[in-house]
Amino acid sequence: MTALDRVARSRPPALLRKPLVSALVSCFRGETFLPGFLENCSAQTIASETEIVLVHNEPSAAEVRIVEQFSARNPDLIKHVITERESIGRSTNRALSLARGEYVCIWNVDDLRTINSLELMAATLDETPLADFTYGDFTVVDQWMATHGTEVSPPSFERRAFVRSMLLGPFYMWRREAAADLGGWDEQFSVGADFDFAIRLALATDGVKTDGLLGYYLNQGVGLSTSASGAQAVEATAIMLRYGILDKVVPRHLRAAREYQLDSILQDGDWVDMSELSVARNRYSTSRMKFGVAVARSVRDSAVVAAVRARNAIFR
Repeated sequence: MTALDRVARSRPPALLRKPLVSALVSCFRGETFLPGFLENCSAQTIASETEIVLVHNEPSAAEVRIVEQFSARNPDLIKHVITERESIGRSTNRALSLARGEYVCIWNVDDLRTINSLELMAATLDETPLADFTYGDFTVVDQWMATHGTEVSPPSFERRAFVRSMLLGPFYMWRREAAADLGGWDEQFSVGADFDFAIRLALATDGVKTDGLLGYYLNQGVGLSTSASGAQAVEATAIMLRYGILDKVVPRHLRAAREYQLDSILQDGDWVDMSELSVARNRYSTSRMKFGVAVARSVRDSAVVAAVRARNAIFR
């Protein structure tokens, strides 16, 4: 019996009318990648149980034509939403609000998935009811559509490690309902919103690794999340402050990081207090978050930061 058979047989027939997986996609200036990306979507072994929620920022006429032609051949696969240019976090939250699948994942238009990627991950969650998210191995490539590069194999889930680093990688999937009160992508962040969400996911829920290669992550050093930009370093510092991971705070970025609203997330244009999210029910995360926010509000210079970071050993 295949993983797809197990997934199908484990659900009442009525539920099969809804997609099993919703893939959230944000696209801006993606004409180079869209044809290959869309064909990769339709080639998935569970394409018939998948919906692609594509939030398209200021698409060109050529991009719209590509999507329309694909939709004509695959009318039930893609949900196309056209918006003005907005942040990746805002587009991701917009897509998440439209998602109907039991499981949700992020899919960047410049990343290629193995054809059974979604099937493998859905089957893992189906077979591991105590886990709310899954992730797995991937290969980092430097050319679009390439399949040879640097292989990355994240470790088995361990909460502390996954809170401190972005170990989920680019290919992870979670239960939509289980994460409903985690909050969405924090729209304050231009490059770090996925990491911020991943920390909340790791703090409040349990994960399990999916066996097998899941896809090919394109890193040409020019994307928002792959370029060595100052924003990336500042946002990483803000996120470390938010969750009280002070030994990873970079003192020279503290002043800029303190400009972020650390005790609230910006979701769908509205502020949501972190205390209202499920992550706040975790005693470990709550104590660290309060400490980190207090530091962000009070620390003024790098010498004091260094002293506080030394004190952070008590939290390790």
